[in-house]
Amino acid sequence: MKKIDRIYSRHERNGKYYLIARIKRDGEFVIEEIEVSEQQYRNAKEGDLI
Repeated sequence: MKKIDRIYSRHERNGKYYLIARIKRDGEFVIEEIEVSEQQYRNAKEGDLI
């Protein structure tokens, strides 16, 4: 599980959904592209667990 600190971008490519988000991992913030379901793509907000 990853906790979203900030969402920078959302996009869909080849039928898959992605968020570019800052998450906290090992005490440091990391920006990652995360593949998510369509429902998570539409409803994701800061503070959510993915």
